Amino acid sequence: MFILLPLAWVMVNMPRTAANRELIYTLHKSLGLTVLALVAVRLIWRAMRPAPEFPGSLARWEHASAILSHWLLYLIMIGMPVSGYLDSAWGGHPVT
Repeated sequence: MFILLPLAWVMVNMPRTAANRELIYTLHKSLGLTVLALVAVRLIWRAMRPAPEFPGSLARWEHASAILSHWLLYLIMIGMPVSGYLDSAWGGHPVT
């Protein structure tokens, strides 16, 4: 997942005439869809096996912050590939 952001930066700053531009775009799209599939598998795994309980020593705000940040990360990991797919599909660039 962490390679996708630098790869995106490289691909949007490449000249349109670059020889490997199409390869970089295809690689970015493939990795993005792979991340989405892996997150879906992780969510299924999480549904089957709930997370362990938090330690009782956590303050209420720490507990709430941990849950919120956890689900925000999931939102980002789902939202980025979905928005990229929609942007590509609606822009007339099919994801193969």
